[in-house]
Amino acid sequence: MASRGSREVGADLLGTEQRKLLDKTFKELTENCLFPCRNLQCRERKRFKGVTDNARIPCRIRVFKNDRDITEIADETIKIPDIIFREKQEQFGHQVIPWNQRTPRQLFLYNQQILERDLEIDVLKIRCICVSCNKVVSECHAVDTKEKLHLEVKEYVAHDRNLPLLYDRQSANLDLPDDASKVCALSHGPGVNRFVDEVLPRHIEAIRASLRNGALQQRLSEKSQDARTMFQDPKKTYIRIGLGLRELGGLTAILELWPQGYRSPKHHHGGCAGSVRVLHGELHCYLYKTLLDETPMEFEHGDCGLSLPHGKHQKLMLKAPATTWLNRQNWWTHEVWCGSDNPGDFALSLHLYKSCTDEFAFVKPPANGRAVLAKGGPKNDFFWNLREEGMGLLDTDDRVKEIGQGEGGRPKNFVETVLSAHAAGPSSGSGEVSPSLGYPSQPELHQAAQPASSSKAGGYAPEASTPPVDTTGWSLHKAAKEGEGEILQALLHGGADKDLLRSISCYSAFYGNHGRFSSGSR
Repeated sequence: MASRGSREVGADLLGTEQRKLLDKTFKELTENCLFPCRNLQCRERKRFKGVTDNARIPCRIRVFKNDRDITEIADETIKIPDIIFREKQEQFGHQVIPWNQRTPRQLFLYNQQILERDLEIDVLKIRCICVSCNKVVSECHAVDTKEKLHLEVKEYVAHDRNLPLLYDRQSANLDLPDDASKVCALSHGPGVNRFVDEVLPRHIEAIRASLRNGALQQRLSEKSQDARTMFQDPKKTYIRIGLGLRELGGLTAILELWPQGYRSPKHHHGGCAGSVRVLHGELHCYLYKTLLDETPMEFEHGDCGLSLPHGKHQKLMLKAPATTWLNRQNWWTHEVWCGSDNPGDFALSLHLYKSCTDEFAFVKPPANGRAVLAKGGPKNDFFWNLREEGMGLLDTDDRVKEIGQGEGGRPKNFVETVLSAHAAGPSSGSGEVSPSLGYPSQPELHQAAQPASSSKAGGYAPEASTPPVDTTGWSLHKAAKEGEGEILQALLHGGADKDLLRSISCYSAFYGNHGRFSSGSR
């Protein structure tokens, strides 16, 4: 049962969010309004073709009285009683202000006055209207509570820059959407942290050696040929390694390996919530409003809590140990790469996704002058089951049974083909090897124009100090593994993905004494 304090924190969370959203004018909200259009004949909707989920397109947020659009009307007949807006009188006097300059909170108060006084006046409602086909895609009556209004209006607003773009592992992250916060918390669980802090560092050199002349280099060469065919760019690819971690239950973390100069295509995540935690090196990324946009979004200092140099920036940089996130309303379309200025010869990032309701969609090179959208579910090239470390999946797990030698698209055994092969001496790989890093020789990746300021100056993503290994958290995990504590066993071995409450309870147990989930503001 939640304590009184935790209930107050939860209530304050919604209050904090609503103050940021309900006090924006309808004109401001419309600037960031993206919503799926349900009209299958909509011309803009058709441009998404096979993208069936979260195909958000520009919409307008409008205020209606009955079926009359009054958003831009300054009319005495709809003037709101002064008793509701005394705080606005100094600013506006007795001037009648059109609704596009007013806020959802003011509309809510207007409706409440009508209901409380039993006035014979129609309440106002909010409609979300597709810019392309002019159809109503959603409607909100704004007569229940401010909290419910906040949740309804929030559905219309995409890429909210009031939300922090980075997950703070030392706070409760109350400003993050629940689904994204949960996935980020799972990506910082005790088993994941032990993998990051203790296991991975022991194998960095094995990974580097395999990239130069081994199974990783061979697989990269194969994927480069596929990328040349599909994207006309041999470096538009990367290596995916599934991680077998028992504490994640049915979720599979993906370790993505980015050799220097290699990148992903611009892609749209299928309506899921996800986290991206940089473990080694640096990654650059572009964020797009939608998959159809050609120009990345621009960010300034203070947007999303980021510390940026003066000016506008399209390219954002993530340094280890930063963690960012996405969900179906924010940052779901991006392009990621490991730049030539990366301090090492490759980068590693840990990705965790849940609640995916559609395959990923991506952009192929233009045909007849227009970009081509395609869909597909990316497959793992390797699978690294961490059973030898005492935290992996059992042999009876279907993900373990799927491990093969690459035949039929099955992932190869990462331990045998990469780690053990390096321990026994570098294996000979096929393909031409460049003299510097050992990657298959390819033309230089074409770089888009970047801001003049150096990405290293200002550090685009604030770099937090790396915390010590959480031995207390691991001892609890170990105790559960050995049978001490039925509740911990249930959470760690299969229940970590049940719901937000159980996850937060689990991680509070691990970190509560270390200040990792403080309720104070950051």
